[in-house]
Amino acid sequence: MKLYVTSHGEYSDWHIVAIFSDKEKAEKFNADMLLNSNNIEEWELDKVPDSPVGLFPFEVHMKYDGTALKVLRADIDGFEEGYYINDWGNSKEINILRNEVWAKDDKHAVKITNEQRARLIANHKWEADKIAIEKANKLGNLFPKNRKHIPDPDSSSSSED
Repeated sequence: MKLYVTSHGEYSDWHIVAIFSDKEKAEKFNADMLLNSNNIEEWELDKVPDSPVGLFPFEVHMKYDGTALKVLRADIDGFEEGYYINDWGNSKEINILRNEVWAKDDKHAVKITNEQRARLIANHKWEADKIAIEKANKLGNLFPKNRKHIPDPDSSSSSED
């Protein structure tokens, strides 16, 4: 069964005004109340988002060396299975693998992410992410002493930490 939800407002003022089982009733209500007709959303009643049986959404943040920095049980709304390597932000955020996975628990989510990390490194898709390191160098060497410093190509001096 489909439901038609009329809403009003924006951002923190956004709210549901009424819910109808018939689209024409929702449109008539909006017209009678002088509401924008574009504010009618169609929803399926009792629909549950698709997810693998027995698995839950997790977000894992992992360093290049395999250290899990953060393991979060993710919100299904906006969850999108996959990964990226963060190459912006402050020194704590740069060059971190962020992986959204379906897993049984925290330990399983870290295992899946660590396997993804190993594949990325083996396939040369995460070679300490040269672009992120160059951006960090421009901000002032943000990496630990044991990480190789890649000189800024615009700079005439080169050094290693």
